[in-house]
Amino acid sequence: MPGYSARSSAKVPTPPSDPNSTKFQTVLRQLATVPQRYENPGLLDEALNVIPLNRIYAEAEEESQIMQVEAMSLGKGKAKWGYQDCVIMALLK
Repeated sequence: MPGYSARSSAKVPTPPSDPNSTKFQTVLRQLATVPQRYENPGLLDEALNVIPLNRIYAEAEEESQIMQVEAMSLGKGKAKWGYQDCVIMALLK
């Protein structure tokens, strides 16, 4: 296109200033700090002492292997879920 320049048509974003957007931004900022409350190293160590990690990892490994065998027997190259997915499922139990 003659005379067209991507630079001239680029828009520079600006934060919205309407009350609803400002309120939403404030809520997002507050929620972003919530995970920091759980980053207390002492509490994390205490939680790790209570969580049966060996059982969780063993269960996840077994489930992962079952899924791999099922995928291979069905002619699929990859299992539906990977090992990390199985760890999360074991944690949820």
